[in-house]
Amino acid sequence: MSHFHNFLVDLPQDKFMINCITKAGGSSIRPTGFSPVFFGLQISQFTQFKSRTMALYNQSSHNSPIGCLPRASVENKPRPEDLDSTGCRKMENEIAQEFNKQLKDIVFELRKKLPTAKFTNVDVYSAKYELIKNARNQGFINPKKFCCGTTNVIHVDCGKKKINKNGKEEYYKCKHPSKYISWDGVHYSEAANRWLATLILNGSFSDPPIAIGMIGN
Repeated sequence: MSHFHNFLVDLPQDKFMINCITKAGGSSIRPTGFSPVFFGLQISQFTQFKSRTMALYNQSSHNSPIGCLPRASVENKPRPEDLDSTGCRKMENEIAQEFNKQLKDIVFELRKKLPTAKFTNVDVYSAKYELIKNARNQGFINPKKFCCGTTNVIHVDCGKKKINKNGKEEYYKCKHPSKYISWDGVHYSEAANRWLATLILNGSFSDPPIAIGMIGN
């Protein structure tokens, strides 16, 4: 199995939102919006991954603070008590944190079972939350705003268009994308991803704290 080298596993936050933050249909006493069926499925998939990782080098990144995504508050206006001090939805973030905790436990088990392998967790959740919390200090505007699409007066998704008052088709895209953390309310902008990549590559949010380029040396 010597032909295996670095192996990265990542769970995109938009897929996590689709699978976990789904209507429970009033079938339980859990808060509306949380589906334990899909949540368990996600954990099950990673458990299956664990059983197949006997000879793989695994670098696993955690899920993102989905409660901070602009679209999370646009489509379902939160109450003040639903938000944390940063203005993010607490329930969604708690779900992501629980997922990350269980994923971290799985990696811990892998380290014990495969002592000669190296496993690195990259805490992308904390990195993104740090960026959102200190957006203005890092040169970004309000993290609740997004570049492509709009919710002003009329809702227009990114890539869609509307007819303006002069009868012309009009797209919604900001003039300075590099000032935005969010591209379309769900996905991060190129500027935000570049900022995050710097922290990830230098090992600031890694466990163990080691620069990515040094892993495997």
